[in-house]
Amino acid sequence: MNQEPSVFDHQFLDLAEGWIAESGEMYVIVCFSTGGYHADEFFFTKFDPYVAWLRTLPSRAYVTIFREPQLPYRGIADETFKALVLEHWKPRDEWTIVELIRNERLRTGAWNDDEKELNETLNKFRGELVAAGPTPPWWERDHSRMRSGLVPMEDGSVQFGIY
Repeated sequence: MNQEPSVFDHQFLDLAEGWIAESGEMYVIVCFSTGGYHADEFFFTKFDPYVAWLRTLPSRAYVTIFREPQLPYRGIADETFKALVLEHWKPRDEWTIVELIRNERLRTGAWNDDEKELNETLNKFRGELVAAGPTPPWWERDHSRMRSGLVPMEDGSVQFGIY
């Protein structure tokens, strides 16, 4: 297994800064080493808040950043938005929906089974500005449009946790 970089490595930080500048926003997923899946998601539109946020994370947190805009369908969570989503979503495709705020932790929801599950998820966000789309593939290996790094231990070493 390749060694993951520290989220504070200059290359990792330069990449994040460039990606934010390039598209105006960067989608970020952080998985916490809690022994079970626990993650938070963010849209960052500014580099300084991103770096300040990184400094608040515990050691072994696994941060994945995306170059290209994620969750491309945006609007007010209502029947019009549902119709837009239904044009693109197919049953069994895993999608994510988030309240559309920037530089703060996002409230999230997801669905993949059927229109009933979609309705239940949309109802939690009814009337709010949201973003939705295929769940960003944070589980893939790093490539030119996605990178992952770890928050280092106190001694500066990077170690995987249990996710």
